[in-house]
Amino acid sequence: MILEFEKTWKVQDSSIIDPYLDDNFNYYSEWIFDFFPSKNEYIEYLAGKFKSIKESKHKIKLDIVENEIGEYAILFDQYGEKAIFTIKANEGRILEGKMAKFGSKDKKTADNKINYLPHTLFDSMEDKSRTEKNKISWLKKLFIK
Repeated sequence: MILEFEKTWKVQDSSIIDPYLDDNFNYYSEWIFDFFPSKNEYIEYLAGKFKSIKESKHKIKLDIVENEIGEYAILFDQYGEKAIFTIKANEGRILEGKMAKFGSKDKKTADNKINYLPHTLFDSMEDKSRTEKNKISWLKKLFIK
């Protein structure tokens, strides 16, 4: 599925990825600090982004990379800033996408292996609830004797 995103970005045409996105596709970017909760909102955003890139005549550099556990992502160089794009897919549908900053301490090896965290949007409300409980537990340990 990540290869379809690569093709989408190389051609700068959001219609390529459209059929693969779940109707409830969610997208988060650390650059725009926003969350798009639907496929339609994301496609509209991406089409606008591609239009801006074409008008500016800026070339986006990208590579398919792999982490230590065999998950693939796209490493972007946008205007001199590096970003890592990860997805979560299930049964041939892309459910979530995330664009995160690729820090200066993060390194890419010659064989396109990098150390990055897998996609980290919450899988379900249960996971979010568990995270909140862990956070509360940690705070209690810190402040309550």
